[in-house]
Amino acid sequence: MKKILLFTTLLFLSGQSAAEVVSGWTKIDYLTGGWSDKRINLVLSSIDSPDPAGCNYSNSKLAQADDTSENFDQMLSMALSAHLAEREVSVVISESQCSLGGRPKIVAVYIR
Repeated sequence: MKKILLFTTLLFLSGQSAAEVVSGWTKIDYLTGGWSDKRINLVLSSIDSPDPAGCNYSNSKLAQADDTSENFDQMLSMALSAHLAEREVSVVISESQCSLGGRPKIVAVYIR
């Protein structure tokens, strides 16, 4: 049963990674809120945020999540938790979409 679960998980992750770009592990320097839209900016500490979609307002350490993602509230909670606990994160960036604010769009957050 464990082998089936492991295989299924790896299969799911390998399919997902083909369409998105995953950053390296780093901490979040700070978070900011959006101006007129429901969004959150993550400023990463020690690595550059990937920008595979070639967004208009890319900043080497800033990535953004907005409420066009169904999991926005979950990503916000995870990012806040990681920042408060001083844990490292890795962000998954959309390969084809920019956020509402024209920044690299976060589609998932990993914490370790």
